[in-house]
Amino acid sequence: MSTAVEKIMTKSTLAFIEADPEAIVLQRPGTVTSDGAGGKTTVPGTTLECVVRLIPQSDKVPTTVTWEGTRSAVEYILMADPALRPEITKGSTFDWHGKTYRIAQVHDKPTYEFKADVILDVG
Repeated sequence: MSTAVEKIMTKSTLAFIEADPEAIVLQRPGTVTSDGAGGKTTVPGTTLECVVRLIPQSDKVPTTVTWEGTRSAVEYILMADPALRPEITKGSTFDWHGKTYRIAQVHDKPTYEFKADVILDVG
């Protein structure tokens, strides 16, 4: 895709987000490090304030059954500025309308938008 077209598509993405924005605070996942004595220590992740758009998915099926067991179904698609791609990671959580949600999957493409699957965080 040419640079000019990508710039136009990015502007469209940002306009789409601004049409129904949500300000959220993402809590990035922590990191586990060795404590030097054979144990492990979890260092809490950092937070990131950002404006996103949350696009509702079907609310009729809150869970889905797979060969691995029951999983939470995708409740929202999070759409954000593509410049935030390195900052928003799988496993990040955020509170919204009294519930905690988790980013279950980050979409790789297209480059002119950032999308991620959001599920209800059940622990």
